[in-house]
Amino acid sequence: VPTGAYPSAYGDRPSVGAESERLSSVSHRATPSGMTAAGEADALFICPITQEVMTDPVIAADGYTYDRKAIEQWFRGGHNTSPMSNATLPHQTLTPNNALRSSIMEWRQNTGAAALAH
Repeated sequence: VPTGAYPSAYGDRPSVGAESERLSSVSHRATPSGMTAAGEADALFICPITQEVMTDPVIAADGYTYDRKAIEQWFRGGHNTSPMSNATLPHQTLTPNNALRSSIMEWRQNTGAAALAH
């Protein structure tokens, strides 16, 4: 197992170091309101499946956050793998990402983006 990687029993989750580095690279571009310097939504707010700002972010067994409707549709489509890594997921339990949901809600309030929610 490479340094910082999880054993295959846990899927291909990002290592803590890799996730921390990714968050740092995004956070230096974001303002406190959750917008990047270019005025766009923070990349952390975007669902990797739909490429849209999430309304109900949840964490799947692969350690990635997805919009609930998108990942549930993925599972209903017969997939038991990670949309990000294609690794088999040990379960389909979804955990609410309340901190991210709060940040997105705050961003929507501060930018008037609530009308864009689906």
